[in-house]
Amino acid sequence: MPESTFDESVLIAISFQAHNRAKQGDKFTTLCDCIVMIVFAGFFIEANLNHIIEFMGKEQEVLDFWGYRKGTKLGMQNKLAWFYNSFATNPKINLINATKNEKEKLKDELDERLRVGFPGFDEIYNFRNDISHGKIDSSTANLVDAERLRQQAKNIVTELFRLAENADYHIPRDVRAYDVINDI
Repeated sequence: MPESTFDESVLIAISFQAHNRAKQGDKFTTLCDCIVMIVFAGFFIEANLNHIIEFMGKEQEVLDFWGYRKGTKLGMQNKLAWFYNSFATNPKINLINATKNEKEKLKDELDERLRVGFPGFDEIYNFRNDISHGKIDSSTANLVDAERLRQQAKNIVTELFRLAENADYHIPRDVRAYDVINDI
């Protein structure tokens, strides 16, 4: 399937290549290939999410929702939670006027809605973050789980584009990984 940008196409292509290697069953490389599949699935979600938010011109709205100033770098979970709250859930959660105690409760509710709305996100997000801190969960880095999480990442991205389309944001997805790699 084509993607929206060069970055997204390369990220999913890397995951695809690791998937093909993992399916070969080489016991010396399968763990690494599965790690690559899951980590790059997380990168793929965030790259698409960043592109969608930028395309919509909603960067400041995301920061305002969380109460941050311009220039603050938000993580994937915060961006995805804002997106889900803005375009998929009803009633909307409003953090802006909430007290500190109310905010914590509302954030927990939003995180729960996010996990129900985007199956696999929690596992992908936690795995990616663990890797970035030097911790490998080898119980998840197996072909069965990596294939499931890779597909769930693709499903999440498809849903993001569907929700954007429903909100009248027509974001083209016409960049093919094959073309990107041939142009390098």
